[in-house]
Amino acid sequence: MAEYIISKDDLLKDRVDTIDLWMRNASVDFTETYEWKYRNSQDRCSLHLMKTLNGDIVGCAGILYRNLKIRDDTIRAGQAIDLLVDKKHRLLGPAMMLQKSILSNLSQKDLSLIYGFPNRFSEPLLLRSGYVVLGSLERWTKPLFSEAVIKSFFKTGLIAKPASYVLDFILRITSGEFTYRLPFGLIKETRMDFDKRFDKLWTAASSKFGIIAERSSDYLNWRFRDCPRKTHKVFCLLNRHDDLYGYVVYYVKENSAVIVDMLALDPVALKAILMEFVKQMRIEHITSISFFYCGNRTVHGTLSSLGFRRRFDEGSVLIYLNRDICQVDEVLDPAQWYVTLADRDI
Repeated sequence: MAEYIISKDDLLKDRVDTIDLWMRNASVDFTETYEWKYRNSQDRCSLHLMKTLNGDIVGCAGILYRNLKIRDDTIRAGQAIDLLVDKKHRLLGPAMMLQKSILSNLSQKDLSLIYGFPNRFSEPLLLRSGYVVLGSLERWTKPLFSEAVIKSFFKTGLIAKPASYVLDFILRITSGEFTYRLPFGLIKETRMDFDKRFDKLWTAASSKFGIIAERSSDYLNWRFRDCPRKTHKVFCLLNRHDDLYGYVVYYVKENSAVIVDMLALDPVALKAILMEFVKQMRIEHITSISFFYCGNRTVHGTLSSLGFRRRFDEGSVLIYLNRDICQVDEVLDPAQWYVTLADRDI
């Protein structure tokens, strides 16, 4: 039976072999992502490598360090990322060794908890390692134009086009788009980065949630502006004093907008920023909007009132607790959380 050694990644020495591991097993060019996460992230992430006794890299598992706001306290947490084992070594033992190495960060780094978004293959491993299920990452979708969907049911566009006009009109009425008016004094802005106004909003809005991970301008710029895999845009609402009222971070794929994060000053501001974003996407002829979310049910009510519908779940959110630090009942209550794709690894 093969024996393995777990070690911290040497960012210079192990770079080429780590990237090759990803190319062999995931058919993904990990070069830009590796530079972004592990070399240019100001120690936000660390990578644990599994090597054979002759030094070959056959597995890896990473951790992204996050500040987590729980009520009035800020704790240090981690997110389990980049778990990968070479196809020739995909036994329970090697993968479990990597997980134990990651979980050792709880004591070494004074982390209160580690959370993760496993796929269907790695979820059983994490559960066996001691993780528990917080909830599901839900996909909420709002169609903006229905013609393409209707065409899939009819062979001729002669029926699809007029039918889509009627359905689109009904969708806009039921979601309140015709009657909604932007609150006086608010202006819209679309940008590509995050400035100090986002820090001010984060300070004000974070107190509205029981548990929410850091969304400072520093983190948001690293996570979205600097992300090498996707181009993100930021749709903002600002008041007359140039204070941020709320924002939506999104990208467009196949003419559909995917909201990866949003934050607003309060529930009224959340409805305003979402409604204005919907109207802007209609102007740009985007066919649908999706938002992935786990947490506070108040957000569900806002989404439903604007015509978003829950379609299916995008996997589970799992948590491993340092029970010496965390208040278990509060942390394992999904209604206390606010989780979006901003909290999931790309």
